[in-house]
Amino acid sequence: MTDQKVEHVKNSSQYKQEKLSNRQIADHLSGVASNIPDVDNAAAVVAGPYAVVGIDVNKDLDRSRVGTIKYSVAEAMQHDPYGKTAVIVADGDVTQRLRNMSDKISQGYPIQGVVDELAAIVGRYMPETPVPHNRPQETDQNKKNDP
Repeated sequence: MTDQKVEHVKNSSQYKQEKLSNRQIADHLSGVASNIPDVDNAAAVVAGPYAVVGIDVNKDLDRSRVGTIKYSVAEAMQHDPYGKTAVIVADGDVTQRLRNMSDKISQGYPIQGVVDELAAIVGRYMPETPVPHNRPQETDQNKKNDP
């Protein structure tokens, strides 16, 4: 019989994750996005575990090329310990709004206004799906059923 040892590992991730502030993470994520080919510039805002990264690309690129660039940025974020849950947008107006929000955060404006703005931005870009017409009827449990 061989001697077996059990070794407890605290963190088996290949990345040593430092404790960074939201501002430092935002700067890091915008740097990661900016390093992707055809991304001219990037801005990011981080609020807790959520991040929105806006990328600037050439306005003359066709939609499919922009989609490919966004996918490349999302892939880079997926491989980054701070970018796994980031939402990527490639709209010039939104990217400028992110820059403005970042400036407001660094000036000490209340975070709730920034979080509300982030939610509004992400809400505009999240896909909506139509409700199927043939879905089953849900019973209203709040109504009394009379025998």
